[in-house]
Amino acid sequence: MKDYEKAFTDVKDRMRLYKKWRGHETRIMLYLEERKQEAESLKEVLTEKQENVDRLKGLTFSNLIHTVTGRKAEKIDERLEHVLKAQLKYEEAEATINDLREELQEIHVYLDTLGTPEDEYQDLIQQKKQHLLTENHKALHALIEAASTAEVQMNEVLEAKDIGLQAKEALEQTLQSLDKASDWSTADMFGGGFLTTAFKHSYVDDAKSDIHYVQRLLRKLEEELKDVNQFTSFHIRIDGFLTFADYFFDGLIVDWMVHGEIRDSYDKASSLLKEVKAVLTRLNQMEQELLADLQDIRRKKESYIVEA
Repeated sequence: MKDYEKAFTDVKDRMRLYKKWRGHETRIMLYLEERKQEAESLKEVLTEKQENVDRLKGLTFSNLIHTVTGRKAEKIDERLEHVLKAQLKYEEAEATINDLREELQEIHVYLDTLGTPEDEYQDLIQQKKQHLLTENHKALHALIEAASTAEVQMNEVLEAKDIGLQAKEALEQTLQSLDKASDWSTADMFGGGFLTTAFKHSYVDDAKSDIHYVQRLLRKLEEELKDVNQFTSFHIRIDGFLTFADYFFDGLIVDWMVHGEIRDSYDKASSLLKEVKAVLTRLNQMEQELLADLQDIRRKKESYIVEA
């Protein structure tokens, strides 16, 4: 019975994983096409402003700001604002395209390792039918199936939780970079000099690099939350994590144009961190509920076996 229970749980989990990653594959392919189209549109914008683009190539974001403004205290006009936003979003789109292509390759390899779980599941169902015909243990089989379902759902929640924790840590790192940039920005306003400006720019560049990693994790988290909604009896709200980088970069440009300090971009990252923490709280609740269900099912199963 124990071998059958293990085999049943294993094949159900592999069926979940196969369906899950096939769904990821389909959505990634659609998203890849969207990002390709977006990159082309942004490239057209940049090509129209080629006289500026030539000066932007090979520059970090903070050096890019200096190049187009000429002087530290000078504000960016609307024309250059448009170019800067397009440049940042184009770089993000290109980086995301590369990520998506790598992920598709990884998914193809992983799907091959799952074998043919649907066929194996049908074989187990036939074995179960034969067993039920010879032995009157329908209640025990129902408990076994309930346990395997709860374990499969637990795996889904834990997978989402793992990505959520990574996103939380990455956002905290981004906020640290922005905090440091903000501190140096304040010092810069009081005449901190060349070294102060250099430190501020370094931390802004760190934040720009961090945000791509954050966006990659947020995209994965959104996929995992869709799976939680699909493969469990729970439902968790999903609030457009895919657009975070665009909003962040818009805020970063506004910070440079209007505030002269790190404000909008910090607020956006801080607000998102709260959302991710709320998601993690809900996932923790789901995990505890499933754990309680599993313990209850196991007690009932043990009692049935002892009393049979």
